[in-house]
Amino acid sequence: MTNRSQWLAELESQWRQEPIYTDVKAMYYNEGVECETRCPQGCALTVYEGTNTGWARIPDRDAYRKTMICQEHGYARIYAVTGPDAKTRKSFPKLT
Repeated sequence: MTNRSQWLAELESQWRQEPIYTDVKAMYYNEGVECETRCPQGCALTVYEGTNTGWARIPDRDAYRKTMICQEHGYARIYAVTGPDAKTRKSFPKLT
């Protein structure tokens, strides 16, 4: 498993520790990738991170995440990106 794969697996594992979340997937955010907006049952997903941009720093890493959730159906999608990648992407929101 690569470092990135391990890191994403760790993010998934952290969310799976909450019994409510049964359908969890973490993926690396690439420019042009659309974040999911609905769970498979059709509910609008909400952004878990309480920031203006929707992205939050991952503790102990030079990285950021945006987590889209549906609490009703236990659905979570985690989009993650490293700090250097985020800084070079024109479409990525400015992070402070």
